[in-house]
Amino acid sequence: MNLEPGSSEYGPRFASLWTQADSTADWKPVYEQLVASYSEPWRHYHSFRHIAHCLREFDLAQAFMESANAVQMALWFHDAVYVPGARDNEVRSADYFSLLSQGRFSASFEDQVRGLILITEHVNPPTTQAERYMVDIDLSPFGIPWEHCLEDSKRVRRELDMIPDNEYFQANIRFLQALTRRPHLYQTEHFRDRYEHSARANIGRLLQQIKATGRL
Repeated sequence: MNLEPGSSEYGPRFASLWTQADSTADWKPVYEQLVASYSEPWRHYHSFRHIAHCLREFDLAQAFMESANAVQMALWFHDAVYVPGARDNEVRSADYFSLLSQGRFSASFEDQVRGLILITEHVNPPTTQAERYMVDIDLSPFGIPWEHCLEDSKRVRRELDMIPDNEYFQANIRFLQALTRRPHLYQTEHFRDRYEHSARANIGRLLQQIKATGRL
């Protein structure tokens, strides 16, 4: 689960995606800005580590996607702006993508990427195949092995340590219970097959632990 943000594994990958519309585009400053953003000291969960996880999940599902480039681009940018406790991080991340892309991509592609970033607010239900894969990838950490899922939950808590335990965990319980009331946690067959059972088990354990101890 560890990752060096400047790993050579990720620079060429981003370069290939960023230069799809213009092979002469200088991708390095954009990549360096993203790495700097995801390396901010207050990021314990919403870091490059999370982006790396999302990209690994993307790779496993890419063959089933109709708009794979847009989904991958949105994954790179969906947490590019993260201010703990702010309610507009997704909007600001979408704006950040628009700022750095500087009209390099078509208007339709930019609009699609912006929409995919905004769907990770997890407020409105996804309506397109790309949006369904986007939210599934973003929620996939609930389905990973329990010890890693628990550690991710603790990382999120560390990011929001300015919120008192009672307030934070009551909101956390509401969010987790809302997930369990869905007919399916995941919107695509790929992720249901991969994580539905384990995610429900992990969420159940999280709820049990929080209710029993008032913490993680």
